[in-house]
Amino acid sequence: MVGRSKSQARVHQKLLEDLEKTQKATVAAYLTEQKTAQEEGWRPAGLQVIVDQFGISYRALGNHVKGGKTKMEWADGISSLNHAEALTLIDFTIGMAD
Repeated sequence: MVGRSKSQARVHQKLLEDLEKTQKATVAAYLTEQKTAQEEGWRPAGLQVIVDQFGISYRALGNHVKGGKTKMEWADGISSLNHAEALTLIDFTIGMAD
């Protein structure tokens, strides 16, 4: 329907997905920087320099680089619904509300 607003749950889900993509891009940029610096023999940029470019916490980047899980990955591990089922449930709930 034209002009229909999205549910808060759907908007929140999209926000979490965007954050997850940003975090993964930040980890990839950091690891690339570390590898390039090692190959060329100069000092690599630290966590703080990389996170300033992407706008996430340096602690979050440090945890991800060490193999830690993101909040979304952790929540998926303990949730009884997977991502696709959660989206289906949101759509069903919106459909029932109409």
